[in-house]
Amino acid sequence: MKGAVLVAIAASIGNFLQGWDNATIAGSILYIKKDLALQTTMEGLVVAMSLIGATVITTCSGPVSDWLGYLMDLVLALP
Repeated sequence: MKGAVLVAIAASIGNFLQGWDNATIAGSILYIKKDLALQTTMEGLVVAMSLIGATVITTCSGPVSDWLGYLMDLVLALP
């Protein structure tokens, strides 16, 4: 039972962050479209690539952190 609760908490946090990404993109696409004069096809490509990029980075961050170690991962995350 304890393991199921931890999995449910991890899944809910992941879904919350994915929703946050979606809301951020939805709010910013209006300004991106206006500034770059994007057509509908390019607007869809920008939205799709940002979501795909977030998914790929999230998927790869665990193995990279295991490979480099968490301290190096934190150093690389700093601006």
